[in-house]
Amino acid sequence: MFTTKSSKIAFDCGWYRVRQDEIILPNGQQGQYNVVEKDPAVFIVPVTARGEIVLIRQFRYPIQEWVWEIPAGAFKKGQTEMEAARDELREEVGGRSNEWVRLGEYLLSPAYVPQVEVHFVAFDVDLGEPNHEPAEQITIH
Repeated sequence: MFTTKSSKIAFDCGWYRVRQDEIILPNGQQGQYNVVEKDPAVFIVPVTARGEIVLIRQFRYPIQEWVWEIPAGAFKKGQTEMEAARDELREEVGGRSNEWVRLGEYLLSPAYVPQVEVHFVAFDVDLGEPNHEPAEQITIH
C-alpha cells in the first residue's frame, strides 16, 4: 500500500492541475508521484434522425494536427453529467436531443490522470448553430 506524506499543487492552468505527492512506496522507500487532476468530462456520440453520426474535426495544439473526435468537454462547476452532456452537444455542434443513452464511465489513464469520462449516445439529434470557445478550431461533419 502507498502512504501519502504530503501533497501540493505544483501547477494549475485552469484546465488541469498537477498534484505532486511525497509518498512512501509499499517497499518502504520514499518517492514522489505526480498526478494530473482534471474535472470529469462527458463524451457524446450524436446520431441524427437519418442515422448519421456527427463527428467534429478539431485542431489540437499539443500534437499540431487536426483530429477526428466526438463532442466532449469537462463538467462545469455544479453540473450533473446530463447537464454537461446537453451543454457540450449544443456548444460543439449546435445539437439538441431528447433521447439519451448512458454508455458508462471510464478512466482516461488511471496511472497518472484519474479523470472520469462519462460516455453517451444522443439519438434524433437536431443540429443548429454551435457556440465554440475561442481556443476551439472545430469543423462539423
